[in-house]
Amino acid sequence: MVPIPRFLILLFFFLSLSSTYVAATNHVVGQVSGWDLDSDVAEWAASTTFRVGDTLVFKYSPEYDVQEVGQLAFTTCDTTKPIKEYNDGFTTVMLTEPGTRYFICGQLGHCDSGMKMEVDVLSLPPQANRYKNNP
Repeated sequence: MVPIPRFLILLFFFLSLSSTYVAATNHVVGQVSGWDLDSDVAEWAASTTFRVGDTLVFKYSPEYDVQEVGQLAFTTCDTTKPIKEYNDGFTTVMLTEPGTRYFICGQLGHCDSGMKMEVDVLSLPPQANRYKNNP
């Protein structure tokens, strides 16, 4: 029997792993404009696909902040009891489970001016789930 070179075994091993890997995406909120009043972040979020494992990247200046809120607070722009609040100018939020998440700017009048977005987080594709659960 002819021995198989070790590098070929390793090559096949790594190729098999690459077919099971699902890359997470870093989504820069608002793209070039970022998280600000000039961006249509609601439209951007509605036209973007988000999956479990992805990350939202908020880039913003000191006159803005980011609040994660519930659905009612999102609808009414209630900034008084956020789930989480960020004001560091560069915020990352990991999307860890499927479902809808809501983000608003907590500065006076910004949410009412449209600085809010709804993010629908989808599960991993069925094939990715299968590989993830069965190494």
